[in-house]
Amino acid sequence: RCHQLGYRPLEFRWSKSTVVGLASLGVASLLSGFAFSLTDVLIRSQLIHYAGLAETGLYQAALLLSSQVTAIVLGSIGVFSLASISRSTEPMVIRRQLQSMYKVILPISAISLGLLGLLERPILHLLFSSQFQLSSVFLPLLLVGNSVQAASWIAGAPLLGCGKVRAWLTLQVMGAVIRYWIAVAFLPKIGTQAIPLSFVVGQIFDLTASIVLCSLLLRIKTSGADL
Repeated sequence: RCHQLGYRPLEFRWSKSTVVGLASLGVASLLSGFAFSLTDVLIRSQLIHYAGLAETGLYQAALLLSSQVTAIVLGSIGVFSLASISRSTEPMVIRRQLQSMYKVILPISAISLGLLGLLERPILHLLFSSQFQLSSVFLPLLLVGNSVQAASWIAGAPLLGCGKVRAWLTLQVMGAVIRYWIAVAFLPKIGTQAIPLSFVVGQIFDLTASIVLCSLLLRIKTSGADL
């Protein structure tokens, strides 16, 4: 019946540009994830050297808890942002789409991460043994960084949607380098809070640089009111 009506739900169409775009996005995401993971390993090695395995375990517990919520929220953000923005390359159209995503996605991420912050102690008690209760000291800055990360993913989506994969990947690598440098530089000065602080600073750089590059390369401007 569908075939008679001219609708072919199982029809396959080959689009070289779409395949190339998806392949580029996949490679960029893979390299970005590798850079983030490598940076995290290097930072934890510094934390082990400075504070020992016990403190590193506390940080890992807090990071695991925040990353689970963030993976759900940001995973949806990444797919939705790219799908929405890739429909057009017109600056004004993309800017309107960005404004809509900021209004919808940022409150959702803020509510999700805020609830995690409010319920951090009961959740830690439920998921971890009593030895990990002190990991809550790392959560405030980690959750702030996750909130900024949500905004940076939206701000950087036009770069991917318009094919500026190299520029986006360069930002990710630079953010990872800045994160490692902040952690190493401030760990002896302010202690273990330098680790989540470095994450916040790295995400602020990512957000700011994404906004600047979108303005310079794509003529897409993001104002403070949008955020």
